[in-house]
Amino acid sequence: ITIKDLDHALRTLGRQCTKKQLEYMIWEVDENLDGEINWDEFKMMYHRNVTDETGLEPFELFNIVQFMTYLPSLKIDKDFKAQITEDDTMSTLFARYG
Repeated sequence: ITIKDLDHALRTLGRQCTKKQLEYMIWEVDENLDGEINWDEFKMMYHRNVTDETGLEPFELFNIVQFMTYLPSLKIDKDFKAQITEDDTMSTLFARYG
């Protein structure tokens, strides 16, 4: 995942971030400091956040990944406004936190 990839994904979702914000999200996960997130870094980020009991793991990119994972649960109307039911929210929270 490059800054360009992340920027495109977020813009598609209607969120614009500064270059500095995008760089920070990548930096949080980029273990080898090459400016990109490879598959091993992605898996490590996901595992660390899912098992984090302290709340100290970097979570900005993780929250975006979680949102995109649960995106199919959202009900999107003709104006592209997304809504999620209380039941779907509880299912999402249960899947994330148990």
